[in-house]
Amino acid sequence: MPETSTAIQEEILKQENLLEHLHNTVLAMRNEKRDVKAKEQEIWDVQTGITMLKRKLKTVSVEPTSGDVPDSLVTNESEEKPNDVVPGPFLEKQLFAIQSALKEEIAEEQRKIMTLYSQLQDMNVDFKLELSSGSQNVAALAEECLEQEKIRDNLCEEIIRLRDECGQLRAILEQETMARNTSNDTKAVLNKIMKMGQLSFLAVLLFVFFDNGVFSKIVGMTEVEVEDVETTEIRMPGVSVEHNETYLCTSYPLNMLETNYIVGFDPIADMHEVHHILLFGCEEPGSEDPVWDCGEMSIAGTQYRRAPTCATQPQILYAWGKGAPKLELPKGVGFPVGGETQSRFVVLQVHYMHKTDKEDTSGVRVVSTPIPQPRTASTLLIVTGGTIKPKTTEDFEAACVIDEPVEMHPFAFRVHTHSHGTEVSGWLVREDPTTGRDDWSLIGSRDPQLPQMFGPVKNASVVIAPGDIVAARCTIKNNEDRQITIGPTGKDEMCNFYLMYFVEGDRILRDNTCFSPGAPEYHWSSEAGLNHVPHH
Repeated sequence: MPETSTAIQEEILKQENLLEHLHNTVLAMRNEKRDVKAKEQEIWDVQTGITMLKRKLKTVSVEPTSGDVPDSLVTNESEEKPNDVVPGPFLEKQLFAIQSALKEEIAEEQRKIMTLYSQLQDMNVDFKLELSSGSQNVAALAEECLEQEKIRDNLCEEIIRLRDECGQLRAILEQETMARNTSNDTKAVLNKIMKMGQLSFLAVLLFVFFDNGVFSKIVGMTEVEVEDVETTEIRMPGVSVEHNETYLCTSYPLNMLETNYIVGFDPIADMHEVHHILLFGCEEPGSEDPVWDCGEMSIAGTQYRRAPTCATQPQILYAWGKGAPKLELPKGVGFPVGGETQSRFVVLQVHYMHKTDKEDTSGVRVVSTPIPQPRTASTLLIVTGGTIKPKTTEDFEAACVIDEPVEMHPFAFRVHTHSHGTEVSGWLVREDPTTGRDDWSLIGSRDPQLPQMFGPVKNASVVIAPGDIVAARCTIKNNEDRQITIGPTGKDEMCNFYLMYFVEGDRILRDNTCFSPGAPEYHWSSEAGLNHVPHH
């Protein structure tokens, strides 16, 4: 594992070159109708390795190699901790990625050695023939060799000079970043660097190329200090979708030595290709395969083995659909993952409505921090079953009693149906102990045909206490000549209400899913016994 910033930069470049080579190899193998599962696993490992290297690049001390670096930027190596652990939520596959890359490099170097050896043998034969023809050829060859060596030496000097300038630029940027507060203007920092006149424009470009993660965080982060957060892309590793209504899952291991706190989500998906995305926290993934079929009733094809999303009960971290924008959690609120939490893995589930010829890498950018958050976030999912007759409109309802000693502070909600849904709403229901009258407080309501984002609740001061009821209702309009069933495919319907909440401390609901049979078997006023039900 490289320890200096320069060595890590070089390793990142090697890994990115390896990643490009692996992608080209997979494409060639697919064209030849060969099995690519092993190579896809290798791609996934290398991608995870690059993420970890970029995280480590931010944490290591800068080791300037140029005398032009100010003394204040030089790091005392003796102060470094001897047993530093690479932080970040994606650690376990790092060693596998490095091992794979090293094996590939060794194999490549062996091939180069054999090629050079063969060329050397041929050159020896040609050289002997030239010697027999006269000494002038020998002198010309020696002069050409000296000229080539001079060119090589000049190139090496230029590379070293540019590397030194990159290191100096990194030191200045890191120093400015640590010194600034949230009100500082990043442009002023960059202008100050350029006015120093010590760095070439080419060095700036090289720095951005090698360290785009740090640069983007300096430019993009406004509310949280740069050194406190990281952005990690959780993506499908270039999957092929051969059937309509395909559900695919892939897992990412988290750092078991450190708890991280997710504070934001940014989707990477096209609503025309992806129906929805779910992100789960799992104690163990449903499969050890790089990608698996995690649809309950759909079929992804023979190339993917079927398995559940998680081996045990999943925790819903995030959901996306219909072009929804990114989500930032309230200040001081985070989803704890890794460490000693039950979320030892993050599992990405993507629902593809239609088959496609091109490889897909949809996913989510996850913003996290190792700094403990005072409030713990969680998500309650309310879902129904049921059927709806042709040419009718029906309400699908569910009511969930909070029977655990948890006080919930809802701050965001999300709704989800397919094409027949017209409205989805959620309420807090409390019974007046004197009159027996149910009091309904609207949490949020939304048209499910709009972008299916997590939006703010209507009243952020509401607190859901033990004994309260959280109720949800989906209005479904079936204008077709067939009966429609609640199910996983696009031809079916769904009724989902997601409630994102936080608690003070770390005690959240153990049972984070609530289900009702739905229409026509279940309604609030009859089966649930609720009164004063809100009208549309």
